[in-house]
Amino acid sequence: MGAQRLGNMFSQLEGRRAALIAYATGYYPDRKTSERIVTTMLESGADAIEIGIPFTDPVMDGPVIQETSRLGLRAGRHRRESWRWWSP
Repeated sequence: MGAQRLGNMFSQLEGRRAALIAYATGYYPDRKTSERIVTTMLESGADAIEIGIPFTDPVMDGPVIQETSRLGLRAGRHRRESWRWWSP
């Protein structure tokens, strides 16, 4: 989501409620399920989704995100692969 779209989202919500921004690790537990997770989050009311790119050394993240990164990498996410696998 671009900066302008985020700005528009926050402007529309201003004074009404806080934005619900959900997080999902891409390719966790696999690509197909990851796509369903993101779609379900949006259908359930999330205003925006942050999709984390799995990487080998997520030491600044907590144990849950570290584990989803490890499993996302195992599921086939590679640096050369495009991340345009899902779009609204």
